[in-house]
Amino acid sequence: MRTAKALVVSVYCFAYLQITIRMIDIVAQNGHNWATGEWLINYAGGFVRRGLTGSILTLLPYSSTTLLIILCTSLMLLVTIVFSLVLVPQIHKNLDTTAIFLLLNPAFLLFIAWDPNVFVRKEWLGFSVVILLAYNTFRFKLIVIDYMVIIFFALSILSSEVNFVFISALFYFFSHPTRKLNNQKTLQLKLALIAFALIAMLPVLYFHGTQSESKLICDSLITRGFDPEMNCNGAIAVLEMSITQAMEHFNDAYPAYLFYIPLAILGFLPIKYSEWYFTNRKTVLYSGLIILPLFIVAWDYGRWISMYVTQLTIIILLERYFLKASKVSIAGIVLTKSQVIALFIMGLWGLGHGGNPITNGWLGFFATLTRFLRNMVYLIT
Repeated sequence: MRTAKALVVSVYCFAYLQITIRMIDIVAQNGHNWATGEWLINYAGGFVRRGLTGSILTLLPYSSTTLLIILCTSLMLLVTIVFSLVLVPQIHKNLDTTAIFLLLNPAFLLFIAWDPNVFVRKEWLGFSVVILLAYNTFRFKLIVIDYMVIIFFALSILSSEVNFVFISALFYFFSHPTRKLNNQKTLQLKLALIAFALIAMLPVLYFHGTQSESKLICDSLITRGFDPEMNCNGAIAVLEMSITQAMEHFNDAYPAYLFYIPLAILGFLPIKYSEWYFTNRKTVLYSGLIILPLFIVAWDYGRWISMYVTQLTIIILLERYFLKASKVSIAGIVLTKSQVIALFIMGLWGLGHGGNPITNGWLGFFATLTRFLRNMVYLIT
């Protein structure tokens, strides 16, 4: 049991270190077209999708360097909260073989650590909303937090439309039998969730973004002292991108994109072999159907796979933690030879955020560790 804990904690500490180094590097380089660019999208050119966070950030009366530090520190805080609320309960109580494979799945939270081109994107706001509702479902049981979750969910959609896909996870928790709510109150919560989600989603879809709006956003950032070469040529520049243009990226990398299929299967296996899966196949199916359109409108296939796997894994881990009566015994933590081999294989692969998966970040823990040690040697010598 101690060995299992040490393995999981060590891997997550190393992942956290990688994310921290990347954030420091982003600040040192005065931003990043995707890592900070997405969070800096604002309403300088009028209402536009994904503009909420940037509008809030740029309200602060600080220099661009200070704002970047605030942004990257906030993102690290978000990662810390999500890691803690998911990982700590498992280490404390539920670290059996199922939890180990779920936690070390490269398509789960470790996704952002292994690919150097993956950053803390806005779906982490959605993860935090799902986690908050899970804790309220099993522990707090306060109706006011339910409605806070609904409002936060709408705000996360205004920050990025991709967060809409987490509505299936929220429906799952609102319908959970441990709530012991009557059908009328459950229906009220679901209707409120749908209403707020649509109120946020419809204008986001309509105000998709134009070239002129991207320019106005970039101009506003230049006025605040941001480097346009490091912040405007990624997420801000592609606001205007159409589905046709997105499919051109897919066609450029085809047939290499087919390699995402085995990666998706590998990422899904820890969920498939959990006890939760056999009684919740409808949730698995509905979640998949809701996220499916993202694979048509954008080429970040690794992100979409990770988002699907992550929301289901959060449900499984937190439900197992809160509903399991006793701690796992030491005898229950012994790994078989085949399980050790499976864990080794999990350390070999990762998910690139998008693009050609063969050349773009599909190597995992071992490759990341090797790259890190090599860089440390270069730094020392």
